[in-house]
Amino acid sequence: MFGELELENDRNSSEYAKALTDEIIICSFLMSDFENLLLQNPNLALSYTKFVGLKMKRIKNSYANLMSKDAKTRLLNFLKDWAEKEGNKIDNRVIIENYLTQNDIAQIICTSRQTATLLFNELEENGLMHYSRKEIIIEDISKL
Repeated sequence: MFGELELENDRNSSEYAKALTDEIIICSFLMSDFENLLLQNPNLALSYTKFVGLKMKRIKNSYANLMSKDAKTRLLNFLKDWAEKEGNKIDNRVIIENYLTQNDIAQIICTSRQTATLLFNELEENGLMHYSRKEIIIEDISKL
């Protein structure tokens, strides 16, 4: 879910979305319709409030990580989070369908593509993971 997080009319928004898989659903409606929907459905309003709160917490954590952690730690945290959300776990081994380029991952963890490549190579040399364009295999998630 993406788009407006607040119920304000901000005409200068520069948000955009990029589909990374074929499995997407696009649903668009007017802000006024959404406000009415929230008024009519208190459970939806509560769920939306929780969703926004979690998004804000993630942003806060990302900012804190950027300020206090090095690139390797940010990459490891990203891989663990991705593995937890989308990975196929077999004992401690996790296989993640990879739809991101190294440049995409570098942008997510706020580093250069060269640094991300070096970190991936280091993790592979240490036998912790295998990276390819199709999948990322983490040999033992507990060792990351």
